[in-house]
Amino acid sequence: MIRFVPLILASLLLPLTAQEIAPWLARPAVAAETIHVAFVFDADTTKGYTVVWSDKMTVQSALQLIAKSDQGVPFEHQGSGETAFLTAINGVKNEGVFGANWTYRVNDKAGSVSYAICPLAAGDRVEWRFGKFDPSE
Repeated sequence: MIRFVPLILASLLLPLTAQEIAPWLARPAVAAETIHVAFVFDADTTKGYTVVWSDKMTVQSALQLIAKSDQGVPFEHQGSGETAFLTAINGVKNEGVFGANWTYRVNDKAGSVSYAICPLAAGDRVEWRFGKFDPSE
C-alpha cells in the first residue's frame, strides 16, 4: 500500500488536460459596467473611448477620466456644477454664437443641462460633436 502513495500524489500534481480545463475557459468573464464616449471633430476625425462606469458618474467626470488616461483628451471649461460650460476639447475651441461649438448627446438625446451635472448610467453612449448648433437634431 505504501508503494502506491507516491503514485497517487504524483497524479494529483500533474497538469490538467485541455478537456479538463475547457469548461472553465468557456465561462464568460464578468465584464465591468462601462460607458462609451466619442469625440467627433469633423466628418473624418472621431475618437472613441470606453470608460468603466461608477455610481454618480456625470459626463464631466467621464471626461476627467479620459483626460487622465494614457491617450488622454484634454478639455477646458468655465464655471462649475450646473453653470459649468465646456470651452475646448483637445485644443479645439468653441467659436461662439455664429461658429462651431462643442455640444453633447447622451444616447442620441441632446444634453439639456450642464455636462457637469448630467448623470450617466452603465451602458450609456456619450457623443461630443464639434459643429454649428442645429436645434432640429
